[in-house]
Amino acid sequence: LRTALGAKFPMAAFREELERLWEEFIHENGMPLKPGIKQALNTLQEHSIPYAIATSTPHERARLSLKIAGILDCFDVIVGGDQVSNGKPAPDIFISAAEKISIDPSQCIAVEDSAVGTRAATSAGMYTILIPDLKQPDGEIRELAHEIHQSMDHALPNIMALLQHTKPSNLS
Repeated sequence: LRTALGAKFPMAAFREELERLWEEFIHENGMPLKPGIKQALNTLQEHSIPYAIATSTPHERARLSLKIAGILDCFDVIVGGDQVSNGKPAPDIFISAAEKISIDPSQCIAVEDSAVGTRAATSAGMYTILIPDLKQPDGEIRELAHEIHQSMDHALPNIMALLQHTKPSNLS
């Protein structure tokens, strides 16, 4: 923003106002869940599979989003971007999340929705599944991601197959 609008752009005030507007918006409109998320969480819990959230979002804002979405109680481990020294695309946040669930990163499956997150997860040595959010992946990200699916509904069978050390049915 400073590059586009100049060095005098009031970044701190902008961030405060953005935060205020975001909280107002989610309190009024809720936080929708992407298709398949509740089923995936239920499946992981049913099979006692440890999992965590590694998000660029600051920890408390992530907790608020999960609470408003009605799934905060599903998560024991939430690592926010404000809890690591280097944010995505550095692997720090994924490494921290893996440590908190006591799993070596190379034994983890990361489910990401962004290019920067895909870079971070693969840098951490994780098997990375991309479920694109708004922007479709470019050639570099298609190469980095181990799988690409359109929704968690489509990814979940492969995740479970990978966790059970069997061959996934439809690797992308």
